[in-house]
Amino acid sequence: MVTRIFILDDSLVFEKMLVEILEESRILLSPWKFEIVQGLNVIQFVEFIKNNEIYSSDIFFLDIDLNAYYSGIELGEMLREKNEKCEIVYLTSHPNKAITVINRKITPSGYLIKEFTYEKNKKSIQSYLLKEKENYPVQHATKKRWTTVRYGNSDHYIHYDEILYLMSMPGYKNKIGLVLKDEEILVNGTIKKYKKSLEYEYLCKDLKAYIINTENITSISRVNEIVTFANREQLEMGKRSIDKLKNFM
Repeated sequence: MVTRIFILDDSLVFEKMLVEILEESRILLSPWKFEIVQGLNVIQFVEFIKNNEIYSSDIFFLDIDLNAYYSGIELGEMLREKNEKCEIVYLTSHPNKAITVINRKITPSGYLIKEFTYEKNKKSIQSYLLKEKENYPVQHATKKRWTTVRYGNSDHYIHYDEILYLMSMPGYKNKIGLVLKDEEILVNGTIKKYKKSLEYEYLCKDLKAYIINTENITSISRVNEIVTFANREQLEMGKRSIDKLKNFM
């Protein structure tokens, strides 16, 4: 599953700097994959917390001194109510706020002091993320990363990272839909057959009509019955199917 990194800071300049640092760090952190979520105001952020699943793999960089109706500490409490294991990193110019956070039992994974220069901020952000990278089950080089599918009259190699999901196609005999990050194709076979042949730990095979690559999921909304993938592709699913998917993850 792609790690989501959220940034919420009342300084747009500092938020933009963090985004640039994260983008610059992709190669350094490879093969760990992450999606940057930013640009939300405090009210939008609160609505997101209320209406969406918060995963243990999520990382939140929160300004502790938000000049808004909610403080970073209160947002941290909201996140903890949804998930006790997500990573919360407080951004602050005042290290003494740590005592307040401890008393509120938010248990953040770190505090980063806002520096005046890009390089100093980059050093602290990258140092934190390199430590976090060791805790995540990032892409295992020893695992099988390719599979073959047949369409037309020939076999084609497909990288597992490119797969979003496979789905049954009513009305098509011995054909299923394969949805990749950049295209959709009809391949020979059945969902049942591919549930047996595909060997990849992130594939959820618990649904009757789908095989879903959870590594490429960025959000799941049970309220809206929508699964969103890394390329912003969305799949509508019923609540029971979403519950099965979440249980797998």
